[in-house]
Amino acid sequence: MSIQSPQVLYGHYFINVFPHSIHHYIRLFNEKCDEPGEQQRHLHVGLAKLRDTVIQVEQLCQTLTLKRAQLEANEKLKRMVAEQQEVECWKAASIEIQEAPREQDKYVAIRRKTVMAELAGAEPAVIDAQAAVKGIKKTRLSEVRTMANPPEAVKL
Repeated sequence: MSIQSPQVLYGHYFINVFPHSIHHYIRLFNEKCDEPGEQQRHLHVGLAKLRDTVIQVEQLCQTLTLKRAQLEANEKLKRMVAEQQEVECWKAASIEIQEAPREQDKYVAIRRKTVMAELAGAEPAVIDAQAAVKGIKKTRLSEVRTMANPPEAVKL
C-alpha cells in the first residue's frame, strides 16, 4: 500500500461524495417541502370530515327531536284510547245500574197488583172476622188463656 497525501484522499473523497450529497440534499429538500403540503392536505381532509360529521350530528339531533315528539304523541294517544275505553266501561256499567231499578220497578208494580188483588179478596173475610170478634168479652178471652187444654170448639 502506498501512502498518499491527505489532499489527494480528501479530494478524491470530495469528488465521489459531493454529487451523492447534492442528490440527497435535493431529495430531503423536496420531502420537507412536500411534507407541509401533505400535512395541509391531511388537515383539510380531516376538517372536511369533521364538518360532515357535524352536519350529520345536527341532522340526527333534528331526527331525534322529531322521533321524540312522535313517541310522546303516540304515548298520549295510547293513554287517551285507554282512558276512552275505561270511560266506555264505566258508561256501560252506569247504564246497567240505571236499568236495574227500572226492572225492579216493573217487578214491584206487578207484585203490587198481585198483592192488592189478594188483599181485595181477603178484605171481606177480615171484616167478617172483626165483626165476629167484637162480641167476645175480655173476661172470656182471659178464661180461654188460662185453660191448659181448651175444648175442641174453642181451638182453631
